[in-house]
Amino acid sequence: MRKSFLGKIASGIQSKTSKLFFNPYAPYGISWLKLKILKHQDYNEPGEVTINNTKIRFNHPPELLHGVKEIFIDKIYEISSDENSPYIIDCGANIGLSVIYLKTRYPNATIIAFEPDRNNFSLLQHNTQNLTGIQIENKAVWDADEKLIFTMDGTQSSTLVKGELSSLPSQEVTAIRLKNLIDREVFFLKIDIEGAEYRVIKDCRDVLGKVKFLFVEYHGTFSEQKQLLEILQILSESGFKFYIKEADNVYPTPFAIKKNKAFDIQINIFAFR
Repeated sequence: MRKSFLGKIASGIQSKTSKLFFNPYAPYGISWLKLKILKHQDYNEPGEVTINNTKIRFNHPPELLHGVKEIFIDKIYEISSDENSPYIIDCGANIGLSVIYLKTRYPNATIIAFEPDRNNFSLLQHNTQNLTGIQIENKAVWDADEKLIFTMDGTQSSTLVKGELSSLPSQEVTAIRLKNLIDREVFFLKIDIEGAEYRVIKDCRDVLGKVKFLFVEYHGTFSEQKQLLEILQILSESGFKFYIKEADNVYPTPFAIKKNKAFDIQINIFAFR
């Protein structure tokens, strides 16, 4: 009995030790020590890591780790398909992790990727420079071809606005109408455009039948809930089934909300046929 009890203690210690040194980032080139360093760096501390034999520059360690976990470890864009030469549109490519993952998964893919934030776009250029079959654009996707104001801080939270330059760091960007790009079958369409999803999807409703797999990271407020319902209705009418997951735990206690975020709702919508 005593041996069994001690054995349980030893097993518990071994389990805790294993968890302490377990590193899910290791298969993607981030060692245990590098992971610890990245976790303790300041938010605005640029650096470089090697993932899947690709040197990736970044400006914000927490966002890098979040992106690697979401895209490479959790495989948020994993699709059960052996498509040979898919056409992929990535709206909101950030620093290029999604492009790198999709190109690794589908080496013969043709990918067009958009990133309006000039700081992120510079990193996107560097991080994808050795990839073939890709086209990257320092533009925003929208429901019209026009010039817009883009508030930017080089993070994942930059947004499009209409009108004058804001008090936040901002720039004028060229926006393109996404609908015009869906002129043939699109294997995968990724839309992560920080609040512009509703306008873009509404404008694309007549061509969504050409899209096989669609990912939307929806950002909205409680006052815009009808927009979310309309997006889901559009997807349903376009022949999609959809699955919804929380993208960010914005309010851990929804019945006791203390509003302190730009978006009240942040969810991932996975649409497929």
